[in-house]
Amino acid sequence: MKRLAITTVFLLISLVSFSQSKFRAGIYVEGSQFFPEGTSVKKNGFSTGGGAYASYPIGKLFSASLGVGYRYKTNKTAFEIPDESNPTTGYAYKTVEETYPQHYLVVPLKVKFTPVQKFFIEGGIETSWLLNYDYVNEKPEFNGLLGAGYHLTQKLDASLCYIRGFKDQGMGNKNDYGQIYKNRMLTLTFSYSVFGK
Repeated sequence: MKRLAITTVFLLISLVSFSQSKFRAGIYVEGSQFFPEGTSVKKNGFSTGGGAYASYPIGKLFSASLGVGYRYKTNKTAFEIPDESNPTTGYAYKTVEETYPQHYLVVPLKVKFTPVQKFFIEGGIETSWLLNYDYVNEKPEFNGLLGAGYHLTQKLDASLCYIRGFKDQGMGNKNDYGQIYKNRMLTLTFSYSVFGK
């Protein structure tokens, strides 16, 4: 994890140094509707987070950005377990729900296309690491993203993106059932440029 953090910081510094006056660097916050796809998933959840980014223009209409941030997700999963409180029925079962808080380190790599002055389309790949479970199926986890946004001001952008995992993610600890799902999120992001325009 320490090596990952050092590598990410180095990439951001390199991008800033290379781009000189053309780069943009700033911060972002996000909020999401988290609706995982899986047979055991009982309820949708939510997600929130934030981080920092740096971007560099590629020609007149395109730009590339690299970020690093923290994301918190949570949802509930349902399980059928033996109902020991009602032994008269033999093989009785009851449904229980368990909440799964998830803490992620996220590194998004995006390409933005700006066909007109205010409107843009963006797509890319997120690489993320789930930090708070003993057993994790995909580490790192890869998500694709596609969305659109609008330049609210010279420094403030808003975007809405659909994020979907490439593979099923599984997680759990030693004394629980765990869950398996495919990540799906609809994310609203606000980004503010601290350096550059």
